[in-house]
Formats: sequence, C-alpha cells, structure tokens
Amino acid sequence: MPNLLGIRCLWHQAKRRFRKAQDFEVRYWTLPELKKIFGDKIGKTKISVDCYFGLGLQKADIDLMPPELRLIVNLSEALRSISPKLSILKYVADSVYVKSIRSNCVQNAE
Repeated sequence: MPNLLGIRCLWHQAKRRFRKAQDFEVRYWTLPELKKIFGDKIGKTKISVDCYFGLGLQKADIDLMPPELRLIVNLSEALRSISPKLSILKYVADSVYVKSIRSNCVQNAE
C-alpha cells in the first residue's frame, strides 16, 4: 500500500499539489489509517515495509534495471532490513505491506 509520508510518495503528491486523488491516481494512506481500516474490517493488523524510494521496487527485478536504479533498490533493501529494529523508518517507507488476521478465525490443530 502507498504510504502518505513515504519519501518518494511525498514528491508525487507535491507534483499534484497535494490535492485528493482523482480517477485512477494513486491513493496514499497514513499507517494509522491502514491499521484502523484493516483492523476494524478484518482483525489484528501489522504493517511492515515493502520498499523505499518508489512503489514496488523489488530486488528480484534488479537485473532488469539500469545501474542508477540498482543503487536505489540496494539502498531500499538496506533500509528495509534495518526497519524492524528502527521501527520509525516504516513511517517514511513508500510502500508497506498490511497483514491482517480475522479475529474469529479458528486455527486447525493437527
């Protein structure tokens, strides 16, 4: 999910003068908004970092990228790897994962 306060997300929002998204434009969310919406509708919710400096930058795609983007992906991966220890970093991630578990979900015991 796109983070409202993500480093590159802020740049994109500034380009459109921080107006609300229209039509097929990206909608940006704050982490508390995501946690509340998913928590209310589904259940216990955790947010983790996907990437920095863009949406969907994945190390698996690095061979397809020009050298300057490879540097950005590597920097994103480095930040992502330390984000569990420095949880404040997730607030400036551009893309986050939202994982929710239904409250009334019963696990199968085998």
